[in-house]
Amino acid sequence: MFRRVVLPPLENLTGDDAGAVEAQALRLAIWDGLQGQPRIFASMVGHRREIAELGPSLVVDGYVAKNRFHLRLNDQPVVCDGILEECIGRLTGAVGAALAAEKRTAPKAATVRAMAKGDGLEPVVKADPLFGSGWQAWAAQARQQGGVTAAVAVLGQAPVGQMTPYDAARIRVTLAELRQDKKAHAAAMLTLAELSPADLDLQEQAAREALAGRNFAGAMGLYERLAGLTRHPRFSNQLAYVALYAGDRAKAESAAAAAMAAAPNEPSFTDTRGEVAYAFGDYTAAAQFFEAAANLNATFAGGLDLWKSADAARRAGDKARAEALLQRYLDVRAKGGMRNPLVVQAVWDWYGDAPEAAAEKLRAASQSTERGKALFLLGLMALNRRDFAGAERVRRELDGNTVESVFLGSLLTGAPMPPGLPVPPEAIRALQLYLKGDKDGAAKALAVARDGMDPAGDGQWRKLESLIAGAKPTGQLPPSPDDWLAVLLR
Repeated sequence: MFRRVVLPPLENLTGDDAGAVEAQALRLAIWDGLQGQPRIFASMVGHRREIAELGPSLVVDGYVAKNRFHLRLNDQPVVCDGILEECIGRLTGAVGAALAAEKRTAPKAATVRAMAKGDGLEPVVKADPLFGSGWQAWAAQARQQGGVTAAVAVLGQAPVGQMTPYDAARIRVTLAELRQDKKAHAAAMLTLAELSPADLDLQEQAAREALAGRNFAGAMGLYERLAGLTRHPRFSNQLAYVALYAGDRAKAESAAAAAMAAAPNEPSFTDTRGEVAYAFGDYTAAAQFFEAAANLNATFAGGLDLWKSADAARRAGDKARAEALLQRYLDVRAKGGMRNPLVVQAVWDWYGDAPEAAAEKLRAASQSTERGKALFLLGLMALNRRDFAGAERVRRELDGNTVESVFLGSLLTGAPMPPGLPVPPEAIRALQLYLKGDKDGAAKALAVARDGMDPAGDGQWRKLESLIAGAKPTGQLPPSPDDWLAVLLR
């Protein structure tokens, strides 16, 4: 298990600015000496009152007086009489030894003093070239004064090949961030996380970036570590989804079960059990888990677990149970303010291979306040059948200034969508080409689009990828009644 170490500001008993600089310089040196540790996570706080918010911690504090540095590690004193140049190595070494930290070379006093002042960094960093935090501070100063280009130029001079792996990884992370290179940043974060396993915030950020880049193996490894260190069910829950995206059924089921066992009254974790079962084709179990989640809280996610349970029950062949669950869902929605159930019922019919009944309900709904949504769905259903003339007729019934009208027009003609929409333009282009029968063009456009998509929300796009390739879609999550792409790709 790791230990948390907190460093509040050291007291300045000298009464002058020089003493304040020495106090902050020593604190920076101690903090740096505790970085990249396998079982220690050290952080600086602005005030002692913040320590309690961080949970159980070891505290390194103390004071600076004239020619005296007095540290306390959980009230155990470490004292050095002399100037910072004489004491920095002894004090950082004593703290590290007391915590059984892996040894890191102490920085030069001039370097951390310049960092504390925020001035005169270039000459001291160049004179202390293997101290990674110095390069980071100089780059931050250069960015304030000359922008990103100046910061990149500074870090480009750092001898990363001679630094410790941890310091080199930190600089690579910062360079990738400055260059806005997402792939390089994710890779550097993964390396940095491996070198600093006790930094849980870093682990989680690296896991999210690995997942966004579809590095499922990297993300799974980090979430497994987080789940093991913290025993928090949310990490097991996230691990279940990453394993699902990777197609690892055993790990997905195991992680989802662990999250649910740790928090049996939390509907979101029971819902995850259902989604894992659904994705791997166990619809009977999925229906049971979704219904159990709804029984814990029927209004969770707007009652969506009842809808998903009905969907799974229908896929499992239990029509009567599916209809009963659907009615429970409609009741919850009605209590939440839904006045007209026709659109939801139409989507249910559409997913259940009753297109005529779906169209009839949508035509009726188009005469209500749900007109725009009903017509949009009718247009998508026409496109699903490759009835382009029918889709165009529906589009003309819509207000031409609505997003729905513009979207249908884009699918029909390839016209550009307005900027700012959450769907990448290449994805719309892939859909348009797929509907027109150009699978090669659709595959190329979708490959570009998916590069920037969150795997947590691209399930129907994965289905499109399978359809383009002529393969049976796998790993699908239950579509909601509001999922326009699921309607289009049914």
